Amino acid sequence: MSVDLSPTITTRWMVRGRARVTTVLTFITMLLVTRLGFGQNVSNSTNAAAAVMEQLQFLDGAVLHGQLQAVDAGAGVRWQHPSAKQPIEFGPANLAWIGFENTTPVALSEKPNCRFRFNNGDELFGNLAAIDMDKLEFETWFGGNLKTPRSAVQSIVFYPKGVAMLYEGPIGLDGWSLGRGTNTWRYRDGAFLASGTGTLGRDLKLQGSATFEFDLAWSGQFSVILGLYSEVVERFDYSATGYAIYFGPGYLNVQRMLPGSSPIVLGQASVPSMLRRNKTRFEIRVSKEEPAVAIYADGVLLQRWRDNAGFAGRGSGIVFANQIDGSSLRLSNLKVSEWNGKFEEEIPANPSATEDFVRLVNRDKVSGVLSGFRDGKILMAAAQTKLEIPMQRVTQIFFGARNTNRVARSPWEVRAFFSGGGSVSLQLEKWTRQQLAGSNPDFGQLVFDARSIRRLQFNLDRAKAGDELANPEDETKWELDEVAE
Repeated sequence: MSVDLSPTITTRWMVRGRARVTTVLTFITMLLVTRLGFGQNVSNSTNAAAAVMEQLQFLDGAVLHGQLQAVDAGAGVRWQHPSAKQPIEFGPANLAWIGFENTTPVALSEKPNCRFRFNNGDELFGNLAAIDMDKLEFETWFGGNLKTPRSAVQSIVFYPKGVAMLYEGPIGLDGWSLGRGTNTWRYRDGAFLASGTGTLGRDLKLQGSATFEFDLAWSGQFSVILGLYSEVVERFDYSATGYAIYFGPGYLNVQRMLPGSSPIVLGQASVPSMLRRNKTRFEIRVSKEEPAVAIYADGVLLQRWRDNAGFAGRGSGIVFANQIDGSSLRLSNLKVSEWNGKFEEEIPANPSATEDFVRLVNRDKVSGVLSGFRDGKILMAAAQTKLEIPMQRVTQIFFGARNTNRVARSPWEVRAFFSGGGSVSLQLEKWTRQQLAGSNPDFGQLVFDARSIRRLQFNLDRAKAGDELANPEDETKWELDEVAE
């Protein structure tokens, strides 16, 4: 059975108020019951629901739970809902993403030491093998040595100690500690939700520098604290060591905590975008080496604060503390990874169309033409001088002639996000429980283990309505499966 949730149902019925949501849901429910047979298979719905581990989200924010059966560029997306008598088939036109839980992290024989960012938005971890004027070759976990046009690569970041993911999720509350007493934190659909006060903590075995990334959504007034390098994870303890970051509507501040003394404010920053929308992606980089804390909001550096008193983190955990009763928070896409503590240079302003840009460990910068990579050295021609720079001295490379490398989007161009980090866009050909197959214009034909994919994103050039929603408690999403049962 094939169903096209066309703009008549989705885009045209964009809503914000709950009364209008109810009207739309009633309409959709009637459609599902009459056309799909929802409600006629209720006796099996409880057992089927127990096996539900996946979510299908549409561009307008509507969500359908169930299980992905297959994806074929010819037949469409086949989805099994626990209350439907037979699978439902969707075209790609109105799909936002498919999320998978309990994915298997990518198996790595060794830590990759490079992060490759591409002009089309892809990001991969691997090891550099070769560079010349036309192409770049690197070793990946999924395809051995891959070659790509040099013009497709935006930058390379080097990690001498390798990159290791400490946590990626959430996929449930296992391993997390809920604070004592009243606590409203819970898990649902790949996110932690809180409707009032409470703490949520985990010992991540933090040792050195690390990066912390997450999406934060909220409704109304809110105040949430993130404790980093905490010695206790069962509560937020003002007398413990570490750093505390306070988030509120349109602002944040960073504090240094040590036992026996009052917290010291390292600095604060305004986040104007938080006043215009109620969802922001934060990235926090804590350098033990400097020591310093840098915070990014939606990819833009807010500020970097140096801790002149020395690194305060003596613990190895993190704690989220929601401070206002009645406020709603949603935490998702949480990633914590090891880091070398070296702050990356932003892409140079007004980049040259021909010159490359190399940043060194001593913070020197070299611009010119990167002609090759030989015997562990970067070959540069700068100001009529030829340089051979040992790789261990290089922290970043930005390539000149950075075109966007964008091609016309097709309905079946998707981006696969992998458990453990990285993403690749490809022209999807087929998905089964075992494999995802497709082609990439730079890498050619690709086959991935489907069990390592945590999300498939559709319609890469179209915004999802759920990015700006009124209630992060459920993101005001249309829970099509719930109303249909």
